[in-house]
Amino acid sequence: MSLADIKAKIEADAKAEAEEIIGKFREQADEILAAARRESEKIQKRLEEKIRSEETEVRRRKKIVADLEARKLGLGARRELIEMTFNKVLDILSQTPDARYLAFMEGLMAEGAVNGDEEVLLAKGEKRVSKKWIEEFNEKYKKRLSLSNDMVPGSGGFVLRRSDINVNCTLEVLLRWAREDMEAEVVSRLFSE
Repeated sequence: MSLADIKAKIEADAKAEAEEIIGKFREQADEILAAARRESEKIQKRLEEKIRSEETEVRRRKKIVADLEARKLGLGARRELIEMTFNKVLDILSQTPDARYLAFMEGLMAEGAVNGDEEVLLAKGEKRVSKKWIEEFNEKYKKRLSLSNDMVPGSGGFVLRRSDINVNCTLEVLLRWAREDMEAEVVSRLFSE
């Protein structure tokens, strides 16, 4: 065999071996690509399922938040209506006929004046209890209450002050005390279903 024939044989064998190696690499590459596609499809399916699942969860959570917000608004409206009701009660107390109102104030003052020498601080909005009325009260109950020049905030009523003890009988405070006892009944009457 000549050198050219040997060289041609080596080249042919090398070419055949290279094609065989390239063929194996192509098969391996195809297998790797197929496996990668299968894995990619699995990942994509899992992501799609997760998105569907999370989308359902997001919708559920949004509904919960919307329901809570609606309930919060409803409670706010109820609270406002209750507040308006008690403000109306305060208006009604302020507009009570004089005789009935002064009898109510007399009862409060008689109950609150423990020593009988307390100082009376009228509420800024008080228009019916006066110095003359307090003098008549003192005479009737044998007390020595004195009217202070100081006034307290409120639409009506008074505060009895003895040294550092105050007995607050303003309409707002009386209503707040009554409200604690009556609010449940008011709520049931306003919102009975």
